[in-house]
Amino acid sequence: MGLLLQKEELVPDIILSSTAVRALDTAARLAKYCHHKGQISYVDSLYLGGTEAYLDALKILSNDFKVVLVVGHNPDIEELVMILTGQEERIPTAALARIDLTNEDWFTLTSKSKGRLVRIWRPKELD
Repeated sequence: MGLLLQKEELVPDIILSSTAVRALDTAARLAKYCHHKGQISYVDSLYLGGTEAYLDALKILSNDFKVVLVVGHNPDIEELVMILTGQEERIPTAALARIDLTNEDWFTLTSKSKGRLVRIWRPKELD
């Protein structure tokens, strides 16, 4: 998936990761393989924090960050995709979902914000 991020020109400006061991490992591997040179921010509340924790973590980001990668957990990730896009999708382990948001500023992001689900890459569907 890290190589896919690089190929799709989606190398994140910042990675937000849950502090769960598996999430930490995933974030580190993604950063390595996509050649991420920026910050990995470890967010305790992403572990069992619900979708509000994800929105809160995104809302405090600097507007300098245009491409953000969130490494977290289900069912919260699937619910976040639903909230932000209005589309119910299956997001299995190690899948990537690209959402383009219309917000100009991260601090204006709410559960009423709407984005567009551009694509989901699921590991079992890749060549």
